[in-house]
Amino acid sequence: MEEKIPQIVQPILDWQAPAHAEHEHTTAWYVGTGVILLGLIAFSLATRAWTFTVVIAMMAAFYGYTNRRKPGAKRMTVYPNGFVFDGERVSWQECGGYFMLQGRGYIELHVERAKPSARAYKIQIGAIQPSVIRQVFGAFLPELPRQEKFFDAVSRICKL
Repeated sequence: MEEKIPQIVQPILDWQAPAHAEHEHTTAWYVGTGVILLGLIAFSLATRAWTFTVVIAMMAAFYGYTNRRKPGAKRMTVYPNGFVFDGERVSWQECGGYFMLQGRGYIELHVERAKPSARAYKIQIGAIQPSVIRQVFGAFLPELPRQEKFFDAVSRICKL
């Protein structure tokens, strides 16, 4: 009986980069945010809306807690039969397409799932040229004509 030796498939592309951009907060951002926060608290105290006061304080604490460290790096490894995103194996059949968004100083790759309810995969492309990403992903998936989502744009503009 002949034993089958598993073939080792070499990755087509492999990189590690943050999933999203880190926003630099200037002094003006902190001053503006503080003024808005104090104004909302003053309004809630003046109207005696105690629950609103608690909600504002909780939101400020939650924002400070979630944004205290830099975004972690994710790994994307592309193979002929799919890709591995941060340890999760995904076949090309599970995906609906891809698109890239240009930010200030970075480009993000978004790979959408075939099921609309499933979350998309998002990672910055790092030092890889966009043409290389298009060549590799374009061989397996269609490039989608997408733009930045409204709440993502608001979050980026407000540097949240």
